Amino acid sequence: ERERNQNKTKMEPNKRLPITTTTPPIKHQISWKMISKLLKMTHSQPQKSSLPPLTRSIVPSKHRNLAVVSDEMALNQDGSLLEKDAEEAVDVGGELISCRLVAKNYMREAWSLMDLGKHREAIECFDKLLTLNPKSLGALNNKGLMLAKINKYEEALICYDKAITIDAKYELAHQNQGLAYNQLGKYRSAIEAFDRALKINPENSLALNNKGAALQNLGRYSEALKCYNRSIEVNEECVVAYTNKGRVFMTLKQYLPALASIERATQLDPS
Repeated sequence: ERERNQNKTKMEPNKRLPITTTTPPIKHQISWKMISKLLKMTHSQPQKSSLPPLTRSIVPSKHRNLAVVSDEMALNQDGSLLEKDAEEAVDVGGELISCRLVAKNYMREAWSLMDLGKHREAIECFDKLLTLNPKSLGALNNKGLMLAKINKYEEALICYDKAITIDAKYELAHQNQGLAYNQLGKYRSAIEAFDRALKINPENSLALNNKGAALQNLGRYSEALKCYNRSIEVNEECVVAYTNKGRVFMTLKQYLPALASIERATQLDPS
C-alpha cells in the first residue's frame, strides 16, 4: 500500500495539496479594495471632495428605527395638542365623529402615504389635519418634511417657522429647518438652526451630524470632525457620522483614518 502511494505521488508531481483556509468576510474584501484605491491616490494633489456629506432627518424611510421614533412623537403631539374637546365632533359623510379621532386617522393615513412615497397626497392629509387644528406641531413638521421631499424647501421652511412660533422649544422643527437651509446652500443659517436644536437637546446625535455636514460644506473640516465625533459619542451606531468622518479624512488625504471610519460604517450597515 505504501509503495502504491509513493508511485502515485511520482506519477502526479504537479498536483498541489489542498490549502485549508477560510474565505475572508466581505468587509475585509472591501477593505483591501479600498486600500488599493487609497494607495493609488497618495501622490495626487489635495482637492475638495466631490461627495457631499450626508444628512439625516426624522422621516419615514427604510430606516424603521427613525420612522418609529418620529411616528410616535408626531401622534403623541397631535393627541395632546389638539385644542378641541374629545367630545366635540365633526360631520364626516353625514356621521358625527370625534375631532380627536379624525385627526389621528388623518395622521395615520398621512404616514401610510409617506411610507409609500406619495408625498403630495400626504401633504393633503396634513392640510386636512391642520384645518381641524392649525397649531398641530406634528402636522406642521411633517408637512414641511413632505414639501422638502419634493424640493419645495422654501415652503417647508414656512411650516417649520409656524411650528417654532407656536413652540420655540420644538426640537424637530429646528432640526429639519437646518436640513432645508442646508439643501438651499444656506449653510450658516443651517448651522444656526442645528445649534438651536442642540440647545434644546445637546444629545441629539442627528443634529450633531447634520451640523457637521453644514460645516463640511463650508470647508471647515476640523469643526466638522468635532461634530461627527460628538455625534458618535452620543450614539455609537450613528452610521452617517462615521461615513461623513471618512469623507472628511479622504478630502484631507488622511487615508488610514478614512478607511477606519468607512470600515466601521460598513460593519454597522453593510448595505
